[in-house]
Amino acid sequence: MEGQEYRTSDTSQLINILKLSEEKKKELCDNLPFYDSRVTFASEIFSHKYNIVVLSVVDDYIRGLYQSKDTPDLFVGYAGYFDQEEWLRKFNDYQLFYLLDNFNFVGKEPIDVFESNLRQLADRLSESLFIVINGPDIDVSEYIGRDRINRNIEMNRVVDRVIMDYANMRLLDMREVVRKKSDVLKDNRHFNRNIYCN
Repeated sequence: MEGQEYRTSDTSQLINILKLSEEKKKELCDNLPFYDSRVTFASEIFSHKYNIVVLSVVDDYIRGLYQSKDTPDLFVGYAGYFDQEEWLRKFNDYQLFYLLDNFNFVGKEPIDVFESNLRQLADRLSESLFIVINGPDIDVSEYIGRDRINRNIEMNRVVDRVIMDYANMRLLDMREVVRKKSDVLKDNRHFNRNIYCN
């Protein structure tokens, strides 16, 4: 709606499904333009319906994170940590006031938050095979800058560390799939057709 995108795959958003009251969920959906009551909290990832759960965590790698001023363990993610100004232009005055009055911009998702989220997900999905898709770490800094390459490397390390501790977790390792610059389309998140086919 109005050029906004609704993302439901970053780990903070999934954790919010579990820990937020229905009242808080409604408040967020009523006031944040990137939250929608029909979409944002509708995932059935925790329904115990599925033997296998597959989650790409690369949204966490780039997400710009906001931390609640009143509830420090409440985080909401929006757009990239590197392009907030562009995306915040899509807010009306009231929406922007609500966001900035209630949340502080953290920037990149802190490593400890990401690791905690992953562990909480693995614990809650203990009855399922939990397959995590990471991000490639080849150097395409000429397209997106060195910072975002380093970000993939540090976040991949967290995934590697967490997976070692959980028998129900497996890694679909994009570092083994995306091996050269010609495999990507000028960033480290979108790939040529051969990669998707493989």
